[in-house]
Amino acid sequence: MTTISHVRGCNPQSMLDFAQDLTTKNNEFTVAVDQMAGDVDIAMDSWQGKGAAAAAERALAHKLSANHLSETVVSLIDHTNAFGTELSTHRTSLLDIVDREVKQAGMTVDDSGNVTAPKVPQGGPDSATWRLLQQSIDGRAASMQSRIKALLTKFGDAETKAAQAIAGDMRLLSGYEKSPDKAPIGPRVQSILDGKTLLPTDPKQLHDFWQTLTPAEKDALWQHDKNIGNLDGLPAADRDHYNRMNLDYQLSRAQAGDPKYQGGGARRPGGEIRCRGPAFPFLLQFGALPGEGAHGCHLANPIVVVSSVSLSHDGVCRGALRGFYRDGFRFTS
Repeated sequence: MTTISHVRGCNPQSMLDFAQDLTTKNNEFTVAVDQMAGDVDIAMDSWQGKGAAAAAERALAHKLSANHLSETVVSLIDHTNAFGTELSTHRTSLLDIVDREVKQAGMTVDDSGNVTAPKVPQGGPDSATWRLLQQSIDGRAASMQSRIKALLTKFGDAETKAAQAIAGDMRLLSGYEKSPDKAPIGPRVQSILDGKTLLPTDPKQLHDFWQTLTPAEKDALWQHDKNIGNLDGLPAADRDHYNRMNLDYQLSRAQAGDPKYQGGGARRPGGEIRCRGPAFPFLLQFGALPGEGAHGCHLANPIVVVSSVSLSHDGVCRGALRGFYRDGFRFTS
């Protein structure tokens, strides 16, 4: 049972201060990782062949690991901020009742939140008036007691949830400390990665399963199957995210001279981009289009067809494709 003295001794503001400080440090870390990725991209511009392709794969793995670490820290920040704010609100409300309302009413409250009303003197012949007055005071005391105990319960529940959420984040961070290059993976996902089981084929079941995964597990599944963003059942935002990653990955491998792209290579775009339908922001499908002789990007319902697989910010679909990749390349299928 949470007590008033316990709540009074807590300092939720320290959680908010910690979250702010951690946010600053995490932003610095993110900038450093982005700088590293940019430096690798620059170095890879003049490196071709299998070694370059392998290096690109390794650089991607390192970036994903760094992203997982940053995402875990962001989760810790979010939990600390959210619960710090909630605990601070409950504490302020509780102490306002205890230190102001109860005292102003001439009542007392014990550490467990039980409020005691003063007794009205039984002087005079009008006992009915005395009883009504006492009932009124007792009713007010009961109301305060109910509010106090409700806030004590809310504070205790929030503390428990905060401890569980933060402990979960700390376990993930501890896993990174033991294995910096590999985020913890759950047994069900590991079974899929080992080829022992498959992802659910039913879109609803896949959606429900996907919602239970950590960012690291989602990325591990993407590394296992680069086309996972095409699966029905994944949230649109995640389909967009992983199809963009696949697009960037394919372009990087082509630029690095991966034998898979022999006959096309990575060249500056020279074909045309034509759109069917209006432009939408989500990249929901990526891959070869049957009978088109090209690769395409499925933006929500419309299809963006890239002739001879020519991808460029300068095409007709510039607004729709902006942000899909840092550079424009051309490779033929």
